Amino acid sequence: MQNFINPIYTNNLSLNYLKKNNNLTNSIQNNSISPMVSFKGTEALAAYNYALVNKNELFNLPVIKPLDIPTKIEDIKGEKIYNSDGKIVRIISDDNNKQTTYYFRDNKLHYSLTKEKDSDVKWTMWFDEQSMDVTKILPDGTQYSTYYENDEPVQITKYKMFSEGNEIEIDYSPKEKTYSIQKRYTQNGKHYSSFSEFDENKKCIFAHETENLFDETTDVSFMDGKPYEITVNKSHSINSGVGKDDIDLTNLEPSPFYSIDMNKIDVIEGERKYYSNGQLEKLISKEGDIYTFEPEGVLSTIESKNKKIEFGYEYKDNKVHGHNITEIMPDGGIKKTQYNDSPTDWFDVWYENTGIKKHVAYNGKGNIVSYSNKQEGKKEISRDYDDNGNLIRCWDNLKLPANLKLNALFGYY
Repeated sequence: MQNFINPIYTNNLSLNYLKKNNNLTNSIQNNSISPMVSFKGTEALAAYNYALVNKNELFNLPVIKPLDIPTKIEDIKGEKIYNSDGKIVRIISDDNNKQTTYYFRDNKLHYSLTKEKDSDVKWTMWFDEQSMDVTKILPDGTQYSTYYENDEPVQITKYKMFSEGNEIEIDYSPKEKTYSIQKRYTQNGKHYSSFSEFDENKKCIFAHETENLFDETTDVSFMDGKPYEITVNKSHSINSGVGKDDIDLTNLEPSPFYSIDMNKIDVIEGERKYYSNGQLEKLISKEGDIYTFEPEGVLSTIESKNKKIEFGYEYKDNKVHGHNITEIMPDGGIKKTQYNDSPTDWFDVWYENTGIKKHVAYNGKGNIVSYSNKQEGKKEISRDYDDNGNLIRCWDNLKLPANLKLNALFGYY
């Protein structure tokens, strides 16, 4: 769970990819599975079993209450930082026990970060018109969060990243009275994701696991806490030359990954504007490029005539994590390339113009793993590939006359 000044991500790229594609496979269904069936030797119930082992923790998530902090500018004491237009952007309040940094947009508080000096515990609070998120961060990185709407808790969460690619999230919804546990992990060189959901009586409702994105997915439905249906999806890719003849990568060439080099930026000639704390706020080059910075000295955006680069600046560590590059193409369309921290991570490219929407996703090897093309009056195309670029499945929405529509699903197994 991350909070960005420039929120360029809705979630982790690979997790988004998993959520988008989890339920889009053909399946082999075995109905009326015996409650006594043994799943030993499979990964089918990994999330379900993990949650049972940790049920005390799962069903006793703490509600994190908002800190008693002032929300009006005039009530907050501390060092005030203004931008070159005279608008408040930060207030840093320091006392013997803790330090709180308040973040403002358009003179309105929208985020706060509190650090307890003795315990190294951090507290974050994010504010919107009718909602608020409160998070307690322990020294080991464990995060406990409560999301509020109209002052009522609507989601309670525990999140922990053990290492890159290994993380767990436990959630409780007071309104639906349901619990869930999501897990992403690496085992024996393979990547897995799992999800389990429980009702208010602590009985499992549903369990899901995915192995290596598309190699195998398993869904298990439960009744009274016992499995009664299992759906297994196994995928086998075919030759990499199949399913690519109708892919149109026009305007989907990824923009180059941008590596920040402050030494080069510092020597650019042009107009400079500063925050009240002396940090550079804006640099306007002679060519008209605009470099914008946060009061902590972190590069925020670069804007030119036909391009904008937005960097994902995270509050908690004052660091950039990934960036978006948005370009206006010669035909008037908009192309966006989204990167993580490294050019060898997953990345996505979108293109949109009147009546056209295209998307392609690449893995760390630079191979296409997902492609879609939707155009008015034409066949809609969607493809998925394995890590080596071999076709796994494809969907075509065929446009037929006389207001008829045929959804054709072509799967290779």
